[in-house]
Amino acid sequence: MRTFIAIFTSLLVLLFVQLSDAAVKKSTYKYEVSTGDVGVIKTSAKTKSLAFQMAGEECFNRRVAQYEALRGPADESRMMDFIDSCANLKW
Repeated sequence: MRTFIAIFTSLLVLLFVQLSDAAVKKSTYKYEVSTGDVGVIKTSAKTKSLAFQMAGEECFNRRVAQYEALRGPADESRMMDFIDSCANLKW
């Protein structure tokens, strides 16, 4: 009987470990920031840093599109300004 209880307990532990491991792998981190001039940026990714990186890229793309729609092509110094502002989003 003790052997059965030990095996049963071990199987339950393995089951819970597998279920919790699967839940961790499927989880995503959601990042949201309001930039004011280009609106709210929402991203989701597997890690916090990847979600932050995706938000920075989305911010940059929106700023460039907004600038070019109003004023034409952006020069290199303006692009650097956009990179600086989007790289320093609220963590």
